[in-house]
Amino acid sequence: MTSDSKAILPSPRRSFLAILAIVWLATTAQADALQDAYNLWLQGKYGEAREAYATIEGEPEEVALGNARCLASQGDDEGATKTLADALEKAPGNDRLLAALAEIDLRHGRYEEALDKAAAARETNDDNVLARWIQARVKTLTGKQADANADYEWFIHYYNDKQPTDPEELLLVAMAAAEYARWNKLPDEFDFILNTLLVDALAANEHFWKAPWFSGVLLLEKYNQAEGIPALREALRLNPSAAEVLVSLGEASLHNFDIPKAHGFANQALEINPKLPSAHRLKTDLFISDEKTDEAVSALEPALEINPVSEESLARAAACHYIQGEPAEAKKIVEKMEKLNPAAGTFHGAIGSLLEQRRRFDLAEEHLQKAIEVAPHLAAPRNDLGMLYMRLGKEDEARDVFEEARQLDPFHVRVANMVKVLRHLDKYDPIVTEHYEVYVGPEEDRILGEYMSQYLEENHEEWCRRLGFQTEGRTKIEILSDHKWFSARVIGLPRVGTVGACTGQVVAMASPRSLRQPYNWARVLTHEVTHIITLAQTDFKIPHWYTEALAVYSEGYPRPQIWDELLVERVPKGDLFNLDTINRGFIRPKTQLDWQMAYCQSLLYAEFMIERYGEETLAKLLDAYRDGLETPAAIPKVFGVSVKEFEKGYREYLEKVVRSIKSGPTEKELSFAEAERAHRLNPDDPELAAKLALHYHQRRNNTKARGLAEKVLEKNPKHPLALFVLARMELSIGKIDDALEILEPALDEDDPDPRVLELMAGIAFRQRDFDEAERLFTIARDKEPGRSRWWEALAKVYIESDDDEKLAGVLERLSRLDADDITVRKKRLELASQEEKWEDAIRWANEVLYIDVNDLAAHEAKGDALLALDNAGDAVKEYEATLSLAPKNMGVALKLANALVKAGRAEEAKAPLQRVLKSEPNNAEAVELKKRLEEK
Repeated sequence: MTSDSKAILPSPRRSFLAILAIVWLATTAQADALQDAYNLWLQGKYGEAREAYATIEGEPEEVALGNARCLASQGDDEGATKTLADALEKAPGNDRLLAALAEIDLRHGRYEEALDKAAAARETNDDNVLARWIQARVKTLTGKQADANADYEWFIHYYNDKQPTDPEELLLVAMAAAEYARWNKLPDEFDFILNTLLVDALAANEHFWKAPWFSGVLLLEKYNQAEGIPALREALRLNPSAAEVLVSLGEASLHNFDIPKAHGFANQALEINPKLPSAHRLKTDLFISDEKTDEAVSALEPALEINPVSEESLARAAACHYIQGEPAEAKKIVEKMEKLNPAAGTFHGAIGSLLEQRRRFDLAEEHLQKAIEVAPHLAAPRNDLGMLYMRLGKEDEARDVFEEARQLDPFHVRVANMVKVLRHLDKYDPIVTEHYEVYVGPEEDRILGEYMSQYLEENHEEWCRRLGFQTEGRTKIEILSDHKWFSARVIGLPRVGTVGACTGQVVAMASPRSLRQPYNWARVLTHEVTHIITLAQTDFKIPHWYTEALAVYSEGYPRPQIWDELLVERVPKGDLFNLDTINRGFIRPKTQLDWQMAYCQSLLYAEFMIERYGEETLAKLLDAYRDGLETPAAIPKVFGVSVKEFEKGYREYLEKVVRSIKSGPTEKELSFAEAERAHRLNPDDPELAAKLALHYHQRRNNTKARGLAEKVLEKNPKHPLALFVLARMELSIGKIDDALEILEPALDEDDPDPRVLELMAGIAFRQRDFDEAERLFTIARDKEPGRSRWWEALAKVYIESDDDEKLAGVLERLSRLDADDITVRKKRLELASQEEKWEDAIRWANEVLYIDVNDLAAHEAKGDALLALDNAGDAVKEYEATLSLAPKNMGVALKLANALVKAGRAEEAKAPLQRVLKSEPNNAEAVELKKRLEEK
């Protein structure tokens, strides 16, 4: 061997360094591979993650943990347990394996086993954060509050001492810190949790979706949806297969009453993890909100099988028993839970919240108060109890509860809003009558409140007679000064899409004065007070569809045009709700039209009952619901027929209604692009060609329009739309006679085309041939009596032809077609006053004031009519109302003075009379009145 060859032989030191390098490279590669697999799991790529773990050698414990995570994320806790247990046999005492097994035991309610494994993990590593968390949770769930609180505090010390950087550890520290902050009334700590701990967790691993997820959960806990929902969406972006995130988004959708979206999130979550209890509970909550208690019970069963001692799941089981009229069964569950956990605040709070949603207010209050008693650190039960008191009109009690809740959680958006609402309501004054208390702003809505009070008392007895029930005490009506306050009053958040709402025992409304589009407040009041009566009558057990049916029926207006169009379109197809599905049309409609159809069909259920079985059955069905019967049992009892027979009769009734509507289904309008494409695909279709011709004419391409129209007329010389297009072209160049000549063959008076009819009638009107215009518009009206445009056209004809008698009848019909149309009502009032039909004038003045209570002319006209009927006392009220709105109106001031004299209140007449004379000293009528008063 040469000296050179000896030089290249490895020395012992070099060999050792080489081995170290190889080991380091292998270890680094393994660590990278483990991290890559872990990241795949975080991204929801569970199959790929398991494949990645399968390639890793030398790290059996880490591989087992990774595989177990993948299995558990897809609902296979049994497989995860076996994987971990097999690894533990080969690595006895491994703290991470033990903690992971303990976590599975915790999920399944095996608390003793979870504690044993967590304790064993701590024997190996006392700083095992997951084991510590499991011990704290078991103590919380078994009522050992003080011990649990100390355990949660350990996490804070651990963070301060160790400064962990692992995202899983940071998440557990954040969760423990949140519990500690709640228990010890440290709300400011949530800022550190959200903006330091969870931010650092995500910074430690950009895929760590659990950080934004928990951020979203905490923010939504405080009703901060503006930040909470985006946080959840970010978590879902990081892991589209995170079932827990989908559930949280579903819960947020449920809180926003977006029921279809919530069901979608729940279903997606269960596709990923069919054994996720929170997903099954979300389905349960959705069925409870849909008043489908049997389905709710079925949906809950998997959650109870997975964890039979879960507070959240057992709370729903108890709530369902209460709703189904089985209080003894509910009490058994309560006793079971209180034995396991004497401080089960989450349990009682969840029962209370669910029962409040279903309007079982007494039981809800009982459980929410119990939650506060056993878990005073929880803000949620106080928040819910405060909202319950607001629904019941117990503002004083609500104020106290919300103030306590604010001390626990000053950042809760809804609580903060409700405190503001209560302070706002402090400024309101009540107008008290025998059956009602109407709360209004002391200045801006005082007149509105007085008129509402009068309207309510005038109609109260009739409402109660029709429903067969007399309410006890006074109903509270709150008229909020604007829609923002109304929305906050109703749900604590600024997004209610209506102008009136019944919260249970209170009616809240947005002042019409504050809205751009006025509305008929009398109609809304009638609707909402009907809810008050029917809810009280049935002890809040009435199903949603029936209270809406009676509320709409009580309004007394004909079906709107959109409902008739829906009936004509859907009844022949059988695209209808039935008694089993109609609630979903209100609670989770697929479209806005489904929501409209639910209202329409519920009204028609009520009208069917009246026609087939008599009006008295409306009250009898209410009694059945009050007795605790659900619809399948109530129908046979009240109507003496099976539900199947009842539904068959209802379907026949719908078909009769459709036949009475007369007009056919509304033809779908095609856009220009749609018409062009349809014609290209079907060039021989005359209807499509005529529709495209109309589009070309509207686009001023008359050459193409004429060509298409004439081709249509070659096949059908009387095609109405083609002739309409050609006539329109003649009119556009002023050839009226030619246009009429073209239109003549297009008019079939037995089955007229609305466009042809309207164009011919319009030409007659412009030529002041009012008889012909009336004749043609009358044909259209008789063909489609539910369409307001024909009545409006006739009104214009009668105004121009000075035919007040016919105009009055048309205006009457128009007022019925649109409850919010003030212009029609003002014109009708004008006619009645001119003709000195004083009773009619009073009626129409009221109709105007039901939309705009500050209408000066209506108040004055009503006063004049009352005075003409020798009702000087009520005339005084109208003139006073007018003057409060227009203090400088001396003409009304003089009328007030005269009315006071006629009412025998001569002394009071002097004040308004002096105002007149001061402003108009030479007013002859005022001077004469003063002289008469002085002579007296």
